[in-house]
Amino acid sequence: MAINYWLGGASGNEGDFETVANWSTGAFPVDGDTIIFSDKAGTASGSVAYHTNGNHWNLIGDLDRHVDDDTDFVKIIITPEFTGNIGLGYDTPADETSALLCSAGEINCQGQGTYYLTCKENSGPKDFDLVILDTTNGTLNIGKSDVDGGACTEAINVKGTLVFLDAIASNLAPPEVPKVTNIESGATTTIHKDNSGGTPDLFCRGGTMYCDSVFTLAEVSGGTFVAGRAGFVPAASVTLAEIKQYGGIVQWRVESTLQLLTIYSGTCTAYGAEAKTLGNSNVINIHGGTLDLGSEQIASVTLGATNVTVADGATFITPTTAITAWTP
Repeated sequence: MAINYWLGGASGNEGDFETVANWSTGAFPVDGDTIIFSDKAGTASGSVAYHTNGNHWNLIGDLDRHVDDDTDFVKIIITPEFTGNIGLGYDTPADETSALLCSAGEINCQGQGTYYLTCKENSGPKDFDLVILDTTNGTLNIGKSDVDGGACTEAINVKGTLVFLDAIASNLAPPEVPKVTNIESGATTTIHKDNSGGTPDLFCRGGTMYCDSVFTLAEVSGGTFVAGRAGFVPAASVTLAEIKQYGGIVQWRVESTLQLLTIYSGTCTAYGAEAKTLGNSNVINIHGGTLDLGSEQIASVTLGATNVTVADGATFITPTTAITAWTP
């Protein structure tokens, strides 16, 4: 159970994950290790392919680890001083260069680069148990292998850009993200799709959270929560279980049924030309703030609630388009 720092810079193999000279222990990271990317890494210079001059050595090769033994790390730590990148992304899908394939008890990312990590363990599905992102300029992309891929059990975005990738490459499957929290105004999280059967609990305290997935609960107390990015078209009918709003902004964009909505403060607005249904024989409670189904909504809205309760001081802007099954 070693602590192993990435050094990089081994001549001819500057960004090769599987070159032992690129590691502080002189040995390759194995199960149970903690790997750290920090300013201990050398700095790229000249015209070495795929590396950024002046940045720490980027990891671009042999990221799949051993084909038969993807590694389960205790922690992956990326410090604020690390300026390199991990992986090249999925424009040209290839396991060995696109992303670091592994599982880990914790990923703590404070680096300033762009990082691609894909959850995989060939001995059976394992997880990224906890992901913490706290960076000024960094971007962390989380994927799931289409073979033996696990879940990202919990993700906390203090600040930075966090992206859960859809099956955008042949070696990826939609991720499982049971719990995601945005904290500060500098946090931007995008959940492209979730394949865990609608189980995510999402907490937006600040920043912006985009979600193209179904979810069990979206609790919004600050920042902006967007249910379905502009232009997103789901492959099948979508049912969103519950939104609780204590503040901030909710943008309801995806064509869907929202079963239960409770607003205490803030503004919840329906957008776009996608038809929406609000309520499923449930009570819609507007204790405060604003529910706006008219200003930005172009398509019809079906109100399936048996009761819509609007407290004194709250605002309910009714649809300007067709209303179906409206029971005030």
